[in-house]
Amino acid sequence: MILGDVRDVSLLKTLEADVVIYDIPYWYPQKYRKYGAQGEQRENPDLVGLVNNVRKFISKDIVVFAPKEMDYEYFKNILGKCEHVEIFINNKHDRNYVLFGDLIKKAGGHSVNL
Repeated sequence: MILGDVRDVSLLKTLEADVVIYDIPYWYPQKYRKYGAQGEQRENPDLVGLVNNVRKFISKDIVVFAPKEMDYEYFKNILGKCEHVEIFINNKHDRNYVLFGDLIKKAGGHSVNL
């Protein structure tokens, strides 16, 4: 496990991985209301910047676990080609998985019911 700030490019440059998984915090897009040790208010990292830095420094193969409110058009418009999978559990939309790079098997959006 690596503990660090995902916005720290110098940290990203030191990492190697075949696949990177990013779980967007459940409070997205609201600001994180907890204050750090120095009192600074934290926010979710910029998704486009984060994914582009991961693509550049670590791997183009990325899985994003996203809230159900973030649909295929949203990801396609801000990050380009992707596979967007809506996950339904007992016929209730629970979450989304978004795949990039060589993980894409079926570009576009589709759903899976578990």
